[in-house]
Amino acid sequence: MLIIVLALLCAATGIGLNLWSWQGGRQYPRTAVIAGWLCVAASVALWSAEIDVEFGLVVGLGIASVLAWLIVSTQLRHKPATLRHVERRSPSVPGARTVGRQFVLFVLVMLLAGIASLLLSMGLSRLMPADEITRLATVMLLLPIVWGVLAFVITYSQRPGVMLAWVSIIGGAGFGLMVV
Repeated sequence: MLIIVLALLCAATGIGLNLWSWQGGRQYPRTAVIAGWLCVAASVALWSAEIDVEFGLVVGLGIASVLAWLIVSTQLRHKPATLRHVERRSPSVPGARTVGRQFVLFVLVMLLAGIASLLLSMGLSRLMPADEITRLATVMLLLPIVWGVLAFVITYSQRPGVMLAWVSIIGGAGFGLMVV
């Protein structure tokens, strides 16, 4: 029972710290975000220690999500809409070169990030001291997460070409882990 209370307190503290840093104007917002997410991770670890790993992950993340929703929804304040005059402009349409460049970036990101995440997931699963089914399940769980993270990092970057090169290196490292 004590672990459950500690897990709830950790989740509430983590969500509260994240909200506190999100509201801005604080001296150390990045530290508060890191501490908040560490508290949420500690809550998930406590839930996992109490009720097994699978259920602990689901319950810990579910309770953190519900707490975040409750905290944010209690902070809402309804403001009446203010009307202001906005001058009308015709919508701008991107040129063919911009659309082509974005399409090529999309295809490269999806292909390279997908292949790199597959190789990295398979390489990391090969390092696990487990049977083949557990390794396959690990690859299936890691693949979409790693793929999403790599695709986000590439598209969010100011220099996507450099990030594509880094993703290729990460894929090579995954292949190296897979061969070992």
